[in-house]
Order: sequence, then C-alpha cells, then structure tokens
Amino acid sequence: MRPLLRTAKTGTLAVLALCTGTVLAVPAEAATTLYVDKSSRACTDVGPGTAARPFCTLGRAATVATAGQTVLVATGRYAEQLQPRNSGTSGKPITFAAKYGSNVVITGGTYGVLVSGRSYITVRGFTIVHTPGSGIYVKSSKRIRLESNRVAYSGTPGDAKKTARGITLNATTDSVVKANVVDHNSDTGIFLGAGTTRVTVVSNESTRNAREYLRGAAGIDVRGPGNSIVSNRSHDNEDSGIQVRLGGDKALVVGNLVWRNGDHGIDVLQAPGVRVVGNTAYGNATAGINFEGAKPASSGARVQNNIAVDNGVNSDRTEGNIRVDDNAKAGTVVDTNLVWLSKPGVMYVWGTDKHASQTAFAHAEPGQEANGIEANPRFVDAAKSNFRLQVSSPAVDSADSAASGQLLYDVYLVRRVDVKSVANTGSGPRRYDDRGAVERPS
Repeated sequence: MRPLLRTAKTGTLAVLALCTGTVLAVPAEAATTLYVDKSSRACTDVGPGTAARPFCTLGRAATVATAGQTVLVATGRYAEQLQPRNSGTSGKPITFAAKYGSNVVITGGTYGVLVSGRSYITVRGFTIVHTPGSGIYVKSSKRIRLESNRVAYSGTPGDAKKTARGITLNATTDSVVKANVVDHNSDTGIFLGAGTTRVTVVSNESTRNAREYLRGAAGIDVRGPGNSIVSNRSHDNEDSGIQVRLGGDKALVVGNLVWRNGDHGIDVLQAPGVRVVGNTAYGNATAGINFEGAKPASSGARVQNNIAVDNGVNSDRTEGNIRVDDNAKAGTVVDTNLVWLSKPGVMYVWGTDKHASQTAFAHAEPGQEANGIEANPRFVDAAKSNFRLQVSSPAVDSADSAASGQLLYDVYLVRRVDVKSVANTGSGPRRYDDRGAVERPS
C-alpha cells in the first residue's frame, strides 16, 4: 500500500480528497506540459491534464495553466474561445500550441483567442475560423507572441455591423506576430491599434481580406507608434497591402512584398518619420508607395532600396510608382529605388508635379533619387507572383546597405549574398545587397 503522506502539502490535499471525494488535479499543477484532447475517451476537465488523462476543453487548460507551462492541443474542432486566465513571466511564458502534426480548429466563440491584460503568452499553430469577432484579439497586454496560426473568415462580409479583422492588437506592447496566414477576413488582416507599440509583425501572409461593401480592408494596418512591419507578403486585399495611418509614427516598413492590392502597395497617411526600405510593390491599383495627409503630415520619411513596378496604371485615383504629396515633402528622402512601367504613365508624383521617368524626377528635384534606377527588374515571373530576380536584374548587388532599417536577410529569410558574376554597384558596408524584398541567391 502506498503511503498517504509524502510531504505536508500533498498530505493535506490527499486527506481533503479522501474526506470530500473530490478529485484534485495535483499533477496538472506541477507538470511542465498540459494536454488537451477532446477525442480521447480518457479526457476529463476535472482530471490532471496529463497525456494519459488530458483535458477535454481549451477553456479548462486556459484556466489552470501557469507560468512556465505549455498546453499541447490534439487534433479536433474546438467550439469555444481560448482565453488565458494567468500570465507567464520572463523566461517562463505560458504557451498554447497545437501538438506537432495535429490539425486544431478553434471556432464558435466571439473570438478564437482572447488575451486581455496578460503578459508572456504564446499562441502557436492553430487554425481559427468563422468567429464573429477577430480571430485573435489581444488588448492591454505585453510580451505576447502569435506564431504560425491561420486566421480566416472572421466576421461577415457585406454587413457593416458584422465585419471583423483577422488579428487585432490594441494597447499592446513588446510583442511579436510571426509567420501567420491571415486570409478571407471581412476586414483588415492584421491590425495594430492605438497604444500598440514596439510590436514586430514579421513573415506573415495577409491576403484576400475584404469588407465587400466599402473598400477598406487592408492586409496590415498600423495605428500605433514605433512598430516594425518586416518581411511580410500582403496581396490581393481589398484596400492597401500595408497602411500606416494616424498614430503610426516612426514605423519601419522593410523587406515586404505587396502586390495586386485594391489601393496602394504601401500607404502612409498622417504618420511622420516612417521608413519604407527594401520592399517590392507590384501591380497595385493606385500609387505603389504613397505618402500623404496633413496635421500631422507624413513628413520626414525615408524611401530607399525599394522596387516599384506598374503601380497606379490607368488609375482614376492616385498614380505613380512612388508618390509624396505636398504635405509629406518636408524632410523626406527618396533614393536608391528601382522603378519601372511596362507602358507609358506616371513614374513619380512629388507634390502636385508628375514625372514620367526617374531621370525627370531627379532633375526636377535635386537631391532626390540621385541613385535611382529606371529599368525592368527582370522578375522570374511576376504574372505568377514570382518576384525572385534573374541574374541579369539591375536590382542585383546595387542597394545601399547603409539605409536605415535595411535587413541582413530578405522576405524569405535568405541572407544577403554577393552574386560573384555581377559587379557590385551598391553602397554601404555591403555593396552587394539587392534592391527590393527578394535577394538573388549566388
């Protein structure tokens, strides 16, 4: 017979269990890993949450998980909302993750995941679909990590009262949104609201988000200051691929691919001090890289090392591969970009002046685009969304690696490399960085 008492603490709990008949989840509280598996015949929400006796619901795991614990979720469709009760700590986050190889679908709650007033929480590997509100909603939180989730079909398109974003962060700081796929939501794919700062949005794909009653669903929308939008792919959205709006001061938008969006590729409105560096904007409906708005103006911008091709062609709204309105001109630097139009049109707009070529723009505005190139970038196959560069591309080994915010890697996390068969015509500490979002391999 096993002894009833091992320590004073476990002994007290054991006596209480004998007296009351209650099953206490002592192992779950002590375990490093908790398990959720609704399909297991052994699952129980009053059990320990072990691999042998997992919880049945996300809700139970979210209630009991504490700092340093990981909740692994097995395949299943969970019609509930994941809302962590506790916070993690530095070095001991609480992690909620799909078990390796599992297909975990969260649906049915107001949100798929709601993180409110918490810190050091990681959410990874879930498919979140058909929620009335945002698939993932984070508010008043810090040190949150959202990684490798798919968030789709949030809200109801066509109804102004029922649209919803894919991922929303409000009043949230020092967090990461990484490698998620955010598609077919009824409003913006990824939204950083007021008070959201020092957040990195990196390596996500945001596509085919649309309200369907009024053009307004962007791929990524930034409304808080000092955030970094890095190496994302944003395409075929109803509105702009990436937009930085009032409140989004000093954002860094670097290394992104933005193509075939219903408004701009990258749009900066009433947000000063934004750096737009090393992006590729192709075939967007209006001006490819756009700065506009007053009070405050989108002034003091840096626009460098980008590739902008066939943007704003035949547009009845804004035109040009790169456009800077009168209010945004002060302190703005445009240089070392590669631009191209496959048919005659507007290449640059500077204030109210329109320029049909890089040469005309540089001549009219001394100090701007002195190192710009107007040439076909020689994408491998832009029609099939392949924006890799052929070895003959003038973008290869020609960027300014000293540009503020320039990355050591490209949109696919490929490190900068010197193509030995191409002369280095770039500048800065590495004269072989490529312009645009995609680095040509050696």
